[in-house]
Amino acid sequence: MAFQRKGGAWYSDFTGPDLERGGRRRYRLSLGTVSGQREAEAAERRMQAGLEQEAARREQPAQPQAPGRPVSESSALPDAAFSGFARFWLDTYAKVHMRPASALRHEKTIRVWLIPFFQDRLLRTITRLDIQRFVA
Repeated sequence: MAFQRKGGAWYSDFTGPDLERGGRRRYRLSLGTVSGQREAEAAERRMQAGLEQEAARREQPAQPQAPGRPVSESSALPDAAFSGFARFWLDTYAKVHMRPASALRHEKTIRVWLIPFFQDRLLRTITRLDIQRFVA
């Protein structure tokens, strides 16, 4: 439901699909510069429709690959060694999406603890029991 706050700014308050965790969540968003209630409600409906479409798109099962098509990088990861994947993750995710201090802490943990324990084992061969042994 669109509503107006002090200063004349319009906001939206609605429940929609949670794209990160699944299920539903409450959204409270600024609608930016809109001239009136009708325009605010239309902007809110567009946001809701966009979220619903994105949630529906994410729920569709992946299409099986046709024979002869190249294997994507993500499906080849189980054939990667742990140490190579850990470095790949640090470079492509940690250093990009984390604060520098957090990325540095993860890098140190991987270098000092994880790589010596798991070494060059393939990702697909690491089991829950192996992880429990590492934690213990």
